[in-house]
Amino acid sequence: MSLKVLILGVNGFIGNSLTEHILKHRDWEVYGMDMASDKLDQCLGHDRFRFVEGDITINKEWIEYHVRKCDVAIPLVAIATPATYVLDPLRVFELDFEANLDIVR
Repeated sequence: MSLKVLILGVNGFIGNSLTEHILKHRDWEVYGMDMASDKLDQCLGHDRFRFVEGDITINKEWIEYHVRKCDVAIPLVAIATPATYVLDPLRVFELDFEANLDIVR
């Protein structure tokens, strides 16, 4: 039986690199969510990759279902824009730490 991996923040640098590696070197299924898919060209359409465009603060039911369904959940969602760190640090903290912590719990 194939391992099922949930990657939140799948369109980011780490999420995308990890997904490409898994699809190339393992027989695992990958379920991914992100707010965009512009870096996922090599993954979209792969028979073991399922992508949903969404926001972890809104699509909580989808996430809860897939956390239960998958063997591994990797929360990589983060605001990765240094200007936002300065302009809106509370928003960065809420998403990068608190929203990911809710998923881990």
